[in-house]
Amino acid sequence: MKRKEREHLKEDPFAVFIETVIQKFSDLKKEILTIIAIIIFIGIIVGAVLLIRSSSISKENGLFAKALEIKNSSFLTNDQKIEQLSKIDSGKGISATINFYIATIHFNEGQFKKAKEILENSPESSIQYINDEKKLLKSEIFMALGEKSEAIKLLKQVLFEGNSKVPKDFILLKIAKYEIIQNNKPSALENLKKLIEEYPDSIYSRDARKMISSME
Repeated sequence: MKRKEREHLKEDPFAVFIETVIQKFSDLKKEILTIIAIIIFIGIIVGAVLLIRSSSISKENGLFAKALEIKNSSFLTNDQKIEQLSKIDSGKGISATINFYIATIHFNEGQFKKAKEILENSPESSIQYINDEKKLLKSEIFMALGEKSEAIKLLKQVLFEGNSKVPKDFILLKIAKYEIIQNNKPSALENLKKLIEEYPDSIYSRDARKMISSME
């Protein structure tokens, strides 16, 4: 009976298939173990990268929270705020706003050249809206220093940047305002009309119409 069963198993296609699979696995055992080892190694690398990134983000958030607390303090003078903010080593993430805060304080104090210097020596952030805010502030600094053409040039740069997060209608209105100050009314009218045509539902379209009416 046992002999017949063995013979039956040898003739059984499923048993043959299992035996073939086992044999193949045995032949490819080295390659399979190598692949498994590679997968494990990649998993360790990915895990380490995620851990480092998480730690970096946590550090950035902590620096930003500290800077925001200093900036909004009602107990510190502007000089004290600048002093304390300057002691914080900002990174390239959200903590890059520290230099922006320092430059803003200098700007509000009328120290335009110092504010400009801070921004020019500030590295770009990995967060685009921070870079945008720095450029907007720098354009205001240019205007305050009487460098109107440079201010408009910078705003146009922001306008045509594909990765900029600043609303285009807002930039068009700001450019038009600067051009009016520059006494370049034809270009200001062109940008205001462009704003109305391309962004009819914009919250700035009403201001644009008022400005057009005052010029025509």
